Amino acid sequence: MDEVICVGSTDGRGIKSDFTPNLPQGKRLCVLGERIESSWPPDMLDDDEDPPRKSGTSFATPVAAGVAAMVLDYMWTFKDKKEYKSCIPKLLTRRGMLSVFKQMVEEYPTHDYLVPWQLFSFRVSGDMDEDEDEGTMDIDETGSVEVQEERDPGMGIVQKIVAILRLL
Repeated sequence: MDEVICVGSTDGRGIKSDFTPNLPQGKRLCVLGERIESSWPPDMLDDDEDPPRKSGTSFATPVAAGVAAMVLDYMWTFKDKKEYKSCIPKLLTRRGMLSVFKQMVEEYPTHDYLVPWQLFSFRVSGDMDEDEDEGTMDIDETGSVEVQEERDPGMGIVQKIVAILRLL
């Protein structure tokens, strides 16, 4: 099962859920998995009843899968750009996706809490003219990627992902 990503559960503050097992180094990825609103057939709910909320690693896993799908969607948007085409196969591997996820975690002593807004946000600085470059990015000594200037937010995210995958 070399291509499986183990996902643990946290609460909304990133605290590991009590039911999440202790995770060994390298398999400590956790994401929101508590009090997830669940879909139920209408005839199973009272008219004034809110949909039930469920907790578990089986509820955290689809959240992580959704984040992975967003990453893949951003890359797929630019699949025809020659310089990005070679990165998509890397992203389809466990190692590639975990490398991107690593840029989206807050590290706790017991787990790594997946916070997608760390990848899906960036700073726009300065005014960009039509003739200027699309943006620049830096990779610091820890492997963190930052886009400095960017006209197209989607392209900035893709540039971050490409920079991460090129390190593999």
